[in-house]
Amino acid sequence: MDFEDLTILSWNIRGAISLEGRRHAKELVKKHHPLFIFIMETHCPFSKASLFWNRLGYEICALSEAFGHSGGIWVLKSKGCDYDVTVIDVYFQAVTICIKKTDCMWFCSAIYASLQPVNRENV
Repeated sequence: MDFEDLTILSWNIRGAISLEGRRHAKELVKKHHPLFIFIMETHCPFSKASLFWNRLGYEICALSEAFGHSGGIWVLKSKGCDYDVTVIDVYFQAVTICIKKTDCMWFCSAIYASLQPVNRENV
């Protein structure tokens, strides 16, 4: 199986640049070594956290930026990961990627639905 080593950490961080969020991120990466990290409710643009994630060994492969302090989805990939990633769709409430290794493909969506019922219906 080509996906036996695939590990994904999905986390509603509630603020990606807070000291507490960064401390927890370091702990989770050290403990679980995920190949992919899906971060939701970032409350900030990725540019404000890119150096932190780069130092942890991750790079952005897809994102839906937060609107002010609302929403935000980041899909991060470990720099040592040998999976190919293609962004299929980016929407302010969802990001879909295709993860490929050899002849196998796997589609994955990170969804952070709006609290507004009208917006949530669009997902």
